[in-house]
This record gives sequence, structure tokens and C-alpha cells, in this order.
Amino acid sequence: MDASFTVLLLEVLTNKFKRNYWGLLPLKPHISIGILKIIIYLNPFTYEESSLSLPWFYIDWFPAQEPYDITGMR
Repeated sequence: MDASFTVLLLEVLTNKFKRNYWGLLPLKPHISIGILKIIIYLNPFTYEESSLSLPWFYIDWFPAQEPYDITGMR
């Protein structure tokens, strides 16, 4: 798995998951394949939940060409 992240349902198509470094890529863009898991809370007081998992992919159209440090991420 390349990454895991959480977004609100209404933001699932607008996340800004781009410009990451993926190592030496034979092809560009980088395609991340994963699962979209939708969690539905049936009872907010007991945290009883149900979930639905769907195949999902995301395309990083402009991956970074070399690794870089992000301040405060270590």
C-alpha cells in the first residue's frame, strides 16, 4: 500500500493527493490502486457501524522527480 488517508464523503473526488515522490517510476503518471471504504454509523451513541468497500484508484498526474523533506514530519 502506498498511502492511507481519510476524507469526508463529499470531498472524496476533490482531495489534493499529488506531487508525491514514488521512487523511480517506469511510467508517469503514478496510479495508486486501493479501496474506498465508506463507514456508516448506525447508532452514534454506541458507535455501531456498517461499512462498504469499493475498488478505488487515484492518479498523481505530476509526481515529484526527487524526494524532499516536509518540515515537522519527522
